[in-house]
Amino acid sequence: MRPKPRIVRPIRNGFDAQAAAYARLLLDPCHAPLTRPVGTPTGGILFRAQSIILLGSTTVNNSAAFHWVPSAMNASNTELLLSAGLNGATNTSFSASALSPAKTFVNNSASDARCVAACVRIMYDGAESGRAGRVAYGNTLGGSMTISTVNTYDSLMAQLETMERTPQTTAEIRWKPTDYDTAFVDPGNAIPVQDRDRRGAISIVVVGHPIGNPLTLELTAVYEYLPIAGQGIVMNTNSGSTSEWTPSKVVNRLSAAMENPWVQRAATTFLSNLGTMGNTTRRGGRRQMPLHIDF
Repeated sequence: MRPKPRIVRPIRNGFDAQAAAYARLLLDPCHAPLTRPVGTPTGGILFRAQSIILLGSTTVNNSAAFHWVPSAMNASNTELLLSAGLNGATNTSFSASALSPAKTFVNNSASDARCVAACVRIMYDGAESGRAGRVAYGNTLGGSMTISTVNTYDSLMAQLETMERTPQTTAEIRWKPTDYDTAFVDPGNAIPVQDRDRRGAISIVVVGHPIGNPLTLELTAVYEYLPIAGQGIVMNTNSGSTSEWTPSKVVNRLSAAMENPWVQRAATTFLSNLGTMGNTTRRGGRRQMPLHIDF
């Protein structure tokens, strides 16, 4: 007798309503409804902010690097590092930047703040006939690039998980927080090096872009902040998520749902609502069973 075929049933993630809302925000920081992350209630105020950065905007350099630690906003501006160089074999020279989304507002209004969700979109604005070069990007840790990092752009590019030609459309990297990102920081003070280095980061390296035609980076962040004392704002520390899910469990569950939900390459389409998915192939040839994410 032939063996009966094994029936693979959908796996349901078991998200409750609050964990599902937070998962949506992590995967779509630009448009999803604002919600507090799962975890201990804090009573903070939520808002969404954006900023635009030109990566590699000089007329002599064709290589550049970007490193953003969204939940490490501080007075020294080390949460956002930028570098530009002559070519891929040139050593990096990073400088701190004050171009994080809502940097001035948070510094002037918050006693403590943390990032809830974030993403970076990469766009090429030049003429299609001049589009050239390659770009690498992905999720890293804060400590993978620091103000004192000295490596060639080519070597930094090799460390990032995704590399492609300078995109014709748009590529997007969604921030993947770590357990340390749940802690608030005082944006008006310097942050300890160890604290910054353990938090989740987004890194981008471009080599060979057309000189004078930089890449445009659109940074989006959802912050939760506690107002500076004396502003007459009453805080309700009982308001917030009561879910039994933790941020790390939500992140791990989303990561298990598909090959890489945190990166959308310009050449691919991302199923943002995470409906029923069929078989997917992981690196190394291992197959993943059909998975149903039940929001």
